[in-house]
Amino acid sequence: MKPVILVLNEGPGRMKTSNALLLAHALAGQKLPLRIFLLDDAVYLARKGKTTGLSDLLDLGLPVYISEPCARARGLTGASLLPGVIMGSMVDLATSVATCKQVLSF
Repeated sequence: MKPVILVLNEGPGRMKTSNALLLAHALAGQKLPLRIFLLDDAVYLARKGKTTGLSDLLDLGLPVYISEPCARARGLTGASLLPGVIMGSMVDLATSVATCKQVLSF
């Protein structure tokens, strides 16, 4: 079964972001293959010490990509990110869009 990709753009504390993470948990509970890609201020979700629900998804083994240019622009490096977060590029996002069943953007 082809995975679904959730693309998040807004940072922590936004209702849209909270809803996207709730949906990700629900989809994971349905055993649906899922990927998450964080862009813009959503990269802050991947910071160590944040309680956003993203670490639970990582613990389930879901691939979580973070835009390296967006992270760099916000001063986030590999050392400041949750373990398991994958530094990605627009090529990675394009590949996911091309190979996933659905793309949901928040």
